[in-house]
Amino acid sequence: MAREISDRIHDKPGPGKHAFLKSVSSYSKKQQILHFLAKYLIQWKKAPSSKRSKMCGNALFLKLQKLKEDHVRQGHYYLEYLKFACEPNCESCKQEGWSAGVPGNWFPVPGLSDTRYIPSTSDQIDQHLPSIQVKRLFAFGKLTSNGNELQKVCQELMVDENACKSFVEHQEFLAMKAQKRASERNTVPNIDWNNEDHVSSLTAHKLRLYLKQYNLQVSGGKATLVARVLRYVRAAQQILEPEDNDATSDSELQSSDSEDPDDSEDDAQSDSSEMSDFIEHS
Repeated sequence: MAREISDRIHDKPGPGKHAFLKSVSSYSKKQQILHFLAKYLIQWKKAPSSKRSKMCGNALFLKLQKLKEDHVRQGHYYLEYLKFACEPNCESCKQEGWSAGVPGNWFPVPGLSDTRYIPSTSDQIDQHLPSIQVKRLFAFGKLTSNGNELQKVCQELMVDENACKSFVEHQEFLAMKAQKRASERNTVPNIDWNNEDHVSSLTAHKLRLYLKQYNLQVSGGKATLVARVLRYVRAAQQILEPEDNDATSDSELQSSDSEDPDDSEDDAQSDSSEMSDFIEHS
């Protein structure tokens, strides 16, 4: 089916005066190089920029990324490839396809009886979508699911109020989840910091948050941060242990001191009773 559609489009008149469309169908997954490099592409995408140069497929992935940045325009519900959008024009744009110009839409030009092909480089597609406008109003804090402005917005965009309210409630839920994730990322977890396994399971960001609390150095890799945290926790524990021993000895000393007055009182009472007996007999 794809090959048949491609044959129908191929060599049809293009937007230029002497340009013709060129249509090709993609190969099957077994013939596509990215099908075999999918695992390496995922690893490359997740890796930091400093480590990508030594990874498999780095040169190819950088070329594809540059091609997308220069030629692909992506909106909320669309993605289009713009030939000759790169500056200066790359070899791929010069050799194949249209002779000049950027693909766009036909717009009527005032004062002319015909239409002119005007390049379209702005996000005109997203500007007329109700969902995009509602999402933009919500991002600016001008729209809520319980506000009075919801009905007015629905009338202006000519959309169903219940559907719009459900969409806004979904945006509120996403915003709440994002706020919760942000607070969790910036909160020090409650774990046993003396346990090396628990400390090693944390990310470098969490370890830096803990070190910042005590004004300690936060530079270095994760292994360095783990060693620094454990060293600080164990040093603090060693400092606290003598204080606990001193407090225990002080409490024992106080208890022994508290027992002495009772003994002295008993001795005094016994002495007074013996003195009274001696006086009676005498």
